[in-house]
Amino acid sequence: MDLRETIEDREPLVRVLLAAGLAAVAISSLRKGRRLSGLLAGGGALALGYTMTAEPDELEELTETVGVDTDIDTEELAETVGLGTGDGDSKLRCAVCGEPIAAGEPRGPNEDNEIAHRSCK
Repeated sequence: MDLRETIEDREPLVRVLLAAGLAAVAISSLRKGRRLSGLLAGGGALALGYTMTAEPDELEELTETVGVDTDIDTEELAETVGLGTGDGDSKLRCAVCGEPIAAGEPRGPNEDNEIAHRSCK
């Protein structure tokens, strides 16, 4: 048996258990008077339950109706967000001197609200 098949076999069980857990949290929250928590947990339980019972064609139709793009190009997303592509240019750089800022090094916004070394401000 392939690992992917094993994971796919267990996925419905995990979803049912998560939906049941969220339903229990929703009922408990509503009994305690926490309406927002109860409604959020109940909504999550309904969403998980719907994805369990819906056919894949129905889910595709729903995502098209809502306008969710499921074909995301990761390179385009990385460029949009401003992340590097893994070749070392994804480090945070000082806006004043252009040097990389190491993790834990003191930094903060300068007058132009850009990230810079504390010593470069």
